[in-house]
Amino acid sequence: MSLSNENIVLLSKYALKAKIHIWVVKIKAMFTNPRYASNILIKAGLSDNQELVDLTKMVSRELNVNLIEMAAIEAYIQYLYEKKLSINTVWDSKFYLIILAHCLYELSVDGKSYREAVEALILQTNIEEQAFCIILARKFYPFWICEHSASIKYENKDKSRPNVQENETPDRIFSDSWTTIELEFFQTASFSP
Repeated sequence: MSLSNENIVLLSKYALKAKIHIWVVKIKAMFTNPRYASNILIKAGLSDNQELVDLTKMVSRELNVNLIEMAAIEAYIQYLYEKKLSINTVWDSKFYLIILAHCLYELSVDGKSYREAVEALILQTNIEEQAFCIILARKFYPFWICEHSASIKYENKDKSRPNVQENETPDRIFSDSWTTIELEFFQTASFSP
């Protein structure tokens, strides 16, 4: 993000709105500490305040931070609402997705790295919540991998490869991700102390 007047105004507006919903945002750290920016943006993106969510998306694009993770989390939360799960389940999911996103930060996009992030998440939770977190991780994985696959396919599209399908949909990518999921997933027993 360049320090144009427009961007400073956008970030200031974002910081003021975020302060109401998620506490203080350190503007300097948003520029100098990508991990801090990532955590703040994920928290704000999960707010129930639509104006803050919209500002978060704008700031995230400007900083080029967490675009894929935010899209995956947003899609997963929408999925939970569509399933008409209890508000407590949605809130618990948001809480643990913030921690999981923190654990996923700057990891490579593969099953092994995802498993390491989930293990880090599990280490940060109470024993009573570990089963919920494992289920959450299993259900969130296709959303996360789908967003990364879509991003990679979009970035790698070039004219020298005529066999690349221009109309590949997220549903198609999502279904393709299930073909390898069994190879990458973990068992509940692997988290036993």
